[in-house]
Parts: sequence; structure tokens; C-alpha cells
Amino acid sequence: MARSRDHENHTLERVAAGELSRVVVVAPPWLAWIATLTGGLLLRLAWPQWEAAACVGSGGLVLSVLAAHLTRHREGLGRYLAAVTVLLAFGWLATAEAAGLTRVVVGVWFIGGMVVAFGWSMWVHIHEGGDEAGVHHLFGRAAKPASLEGAKVLSVKLAGRKTHAVVQHPPGGVTADLIKRAPNLESAMGLPPKSITVSPHEDHAGRSHVVFSDPRVLKTPVPWPGPSRPGASIAEPVRLGLWQDSEPMDYRVVNHHNQVMGATGVGKTMSMGWCEIAETVTRYDAAVLAFDITKGEQFLGPLRPALHCLETTPEEARARLRALHPLVRARTDYLATQHLPSWREGCGLTHLTIWLEECPDIIALLDDDDLEAWLSDVKAGRSAGIRWVLSLQRSDWTQMPTLARGQLAKTCFGVLDDQDASFGLSARQADAGCSPEHWGSSQPGMAYIDAPSIPDDRRIMPWRAFFWGDDSHLIAAHAAEWPATDRPLDHVTAAALADLAAAPVFPAENPRPATVATAPATTHPATLHVVEPPEVAEGDDEPVADIEVDEDTPFGAWKFGGDAPASEPMDAATARDVVRRQLNEWRLKGQTTFGIPELSAVRERTGRSRPWLYDVLAEFERDGVLRQRGTSPWTWEIQSAA
Repeated sequence: MARSRDHENHTLERVAAGELSRVVVVAPPWLAWIATLTGGLLLRLAWPQWEAAACVGSGGLVLSVLAAHLTRHREGLGRYLAAVTVLLAFGWLATAEAAGLTRVVVGVWFIGGMVVAFGWSMWVHIHEGGDEAGVHHLFGRAAKPASLEGAKVLSVKLAGRKTHAVVQHPPGGVTADLIKRAPNLESAMGLPPKSITVSPHEDHAGRSHVVFSDPRVLKTPVPWPGPSRPGASIAEPVRLGLWQDSEPMDYRVVNHHNQVMGATGVGKTMSMGWCEIAETVTRYDAAVLAFDITKGEQFLGPLRPALHCLETTPEEARARLRALHPLVRARTDYLATQHLPSWREGCGLTHLTIWLEECPDIIALLDDDDLEAWLSDVKAGRSAGIRWVLSLQRSDWTQMPTLARGQLAKTCFGVLDDQDASFGLSARQADAGCSPEHWGSSQPGMAYIDAPSIPDDRRIMPWRAFFWGDDSHLIAAHAAEWPATDRPLDHVTAAALADLAAAPVFPAENPRPATVATAPATTHPATLHVVEPPEVAEGDDEPVADIEVDEDTPFGAWKFGGDAPASEPMDAATARDVVRRQLNEWRLKGQTTFGIPELSAVRERTGRSRPWLYDVLAEFERDGVLRQRGTSPWTWEIQSAA
């Protein structure tokens, strides 16, 4: 019983002490408020002259400037609070000295002073004491146990689920010290592991940027929310997931290559691969060429309708890589005619992403000449608007040439040990203590990324890719909505990859231009301009493809050979007859299978939509004329005359 009373008394004492500390913390602004009135009364009684008022006002101005200088490191309105308060207080004292304590002067003191005192009370309560969750209070209490005695928080900025602070190191301290002691600081502050992310201050070696966030928000997968900027340019960021501070992971993919590394089962393909490709295929000026000779159709197959090609056999992969080699020079030569050092939106070229899944197996196909050509392509591809993404499990010299690895940004998913992590992390990430080996395969979709478009403080912060479900139904449906045939290749690329050239119609709901730098300013925004290849002098080689271009036709209404599209859609019966005649023509020529891309010319000629075409093909299926063979991609077999 006595022990219970002692415990109760001890608890009451702690509560009373806590409340007293709160009062002590917020009391100074109110005491200063009372002192201002007292000071005004004494000044008026002792020196009722205008000279004294001028001196008080001048002194207040000097102190206000000094306060502004001392708080210049703060962010937001807090940097002005002290300076404004000093200016108001001494301004009132000067007025009281000159005019006396009249009813108006005392009223200004009472109302204005109360507002300022309340403002200071809230500021001090939140930022310095009273609220034990305040960063200033927690950091100051934890610095000594974490062996960071002398370090202090200069400024704090709250934003959503993260808190950003600028920390001043003790004399001689640097960012590396704080990175090393971050786990100790998390322990002393009572935070979950990996809550603190530290990065250097760009203007002061004795300071660091520190971000406090909750790593537990990434433990639960976040479903894919849909494309972030459908119909925009690939020059705009793609959204792949969420950072640890719950901010969207927006990533500009152009003008650099990327290495995607991680152990098996960590979600390299089903997380980042699907997310990036799903975003890319919604951009009007982007194309994706994919290779997977190891797992074939299993992971990239559901994306086939949205890909400009998917190679799944060694022979196809080797032939495609050889065909890509001359494309690099063709594209750089074209960009030279536009006076551009690298690809940019509106340059007239489709941006290419070339995704090599399990790339060591693909690299192993190449003989010495092919390997030399491929390495040249990787080195020169960036400026040509060609982006290589190499996905693999361990990026050591046995799996990838060192020269290629040196050209790549780094994305590292979970790995099995710290030695593997050393191949997947950048030097910056390794120095910051990033440890993907702690995830292994237990948190698929978690990764670090260090790429040119990623802010410095984010390069050492974990992120998690969006979740597509446990199977490929959702990604397959998305790929069907954004087929590759709706994104035409530019004439330079299509000429080099003639079998990829098609005549797609861009979705009506997202018409976007693809104008080049030489287009006239009066060009209609929905017009595609293609820079004609230079005329071929007599005796020179002919162009690979004959490209028909009409600069007055709507976007998408251009193709490689054939008739111009119909200006108005045909009526349903006439258009259905055009499809029927095409099927019969293929049957007479011995072609028994086809896919949607092969009907692109029919769609242009009839002016009918893709959904209408699917309905017509379904009718032919019911009539026994066609039999569906597959949906990845959609293909049919001709059974009889239509």
C-alpha cells in the first residue's frame, strides 16, 4: 500500500514537474510584454524628450537588424519573428517616450503585445520545449548519448510525413561523423532504425541536412495508382513509387542509362520494370524495346502489346542488337542537323528505352565484334536518345563488362550480403550507410537509386515501387490500353528498324505534338512534323524506307508507304467490308495468322477506332472465320473465307 502511494506521489511529481517546465518555457514572452510597459513608463518619467525617443528608435532598428542576421539560417516565417518583434517593441517604446502613455498608446501595447506574446508562446512551445516531440528538444537531449555533444539543430521544416532539419556540427565536425552516429542518434531519440537520412549541406561543411521520416510506411505495398502524366513527353518525370517520407518517387529517365540490380525475388521486374515501362508507354514520344531470353514471356510477355519489340530467343536478340548498332549513328547525325548535343522533347526523334532483362545471358551471346559494337552503343546511346536499362542479380566483372558498368546509374534492390551490395550501390550510397542486404527478398520492391535526376538527399533514401498484384492481369490490361501502334516511330528510327514501322493512330483523348526545332512558330499544335532526310545524291545509297509525310495532316496520319487515311470515318458496313476483303486477301496469299498491328493500314483507310475493330473481329470469330490464338499479343488465325 505504501509502495502504491509512493508510486502515485512520484507520478504526480513528474506531472507537476512537466507542467511547470511548460510554464517556464512559455513564460518569457509574457514577462517581456509586462517589462515593455514598465520600461515605457520609466523612460517617460526620466527623459520626456524627443531626443530620447529617437535614441530608443535607433537602438531598436540596430537590434532588429542584428536579430535578422542571427536568425538568417532559419526557414519560413520563423527567420523574421525575432527581428519583427524587436522592431515592434522598440517602436512602441519610442512612441510612448515621445507621446506619453495615452489611452491609444496603452491600447496598442495591450492588444498588440498580447498577440505577439501569444505568437511567441506557440513558437517556443512547438520548436523549443513543452512538446517533447519537437526536433530541437529531442535532438538536444539525444546528442550527448549519441556522442554528438555540441551538435545542434539550427532550423526545422515540417512537410507532410517528414521533418527536415539543418544541423550544426561541433567545431571540426563533418557530415560523415553524423552519418556514422545516425544509428546511435536514432536509439537515443527513440526512433525506428533507418529513420534518419543525412546528406551534406551544399553551402557549409560544418552543417548537414537531416531528414526524419518513418521507414515503416514502406513495409506495406502501395497499389499502382495509374499513370502519372498520360499523353505527356517522356522528358517529364515518371512516377515509380513512394519515397520513405511518403513523397512520390518521380524520376526523369532521359539522357542516362541505368543498372537495376538485386537478388532473385526482390521484384526488379514486377516492381521497377513494370512501373517504369507502364509509365513510358503512356508518353507520346517514347518507345520500349525489350529483351528476355532467360524467362521468355513470363514477366515481359504481358507487356508485349505496348512494346515496340520483345525478343525472347537468342537468335532474335542477337539480330536485334546488331540492327540497333547503326541506329546510334543515324540518330546522332540527325540531331547534329538540329544543332542538338542530346535528345530533348520535340527534337523529332522517338526516345528509345532498351530493357535487357537478365542481361548477362544476353551479353554472353555476343562475340568479340558484337560486344565491341554493343559497348560503343552504350557509350554513345545517351546523346542519341537511347537509354539502356540492364537488369541483373550481381554486377561484378564476370556478369557485365566493367566499361559498361561505368556508364550506368545505380538502382539497388535487396541483396543477400554486403559484398553484393557493393556492386549495386554508388560510392555516395555506400558512404552514407545504405544497407539493402538488410532487406534481402523479404521486402520486394524496396530499393535505393542514384541517378543524375535524383536530388542528393534522395539518393540515400529508400523507396518502394508500386505493387501490381500477385499476377500479371493488371499490367497486361494496362499494356492493352497503350499499344505500341499508337506511338509511331520517327522516320530515322523506323528506317533502321523497318520491321517495327507501323501506321498507328494516336489516341484522340491525348493528342500531343512532336515538333522539331525547325518547325515554324505558326505550326498547329496537333501537327506532326517530320524532318525529311537529306536528298540522296546520284550514286549514293538509297534510304532504307520511303517515308510519305504531309505536314498538314493530323498527328498520327502518316505512315511508311500506302494511301492517306480517310478524312471521315467510313460507315460501319463499308468499313466491315474493308476488313473482310483484307482477310480474304491474306488467306489467298497463304497468310493464316495476323495481329492488330497488321491491320493498322485498314484502320487508317476506314477511320474507325481500335475498339470497333475488336468488335468486328469478334463477329468474324462467332461466324467461324477466325480463331483467337493468344492475347499476349492479340493474334488470330484465319479459318475460312470471310
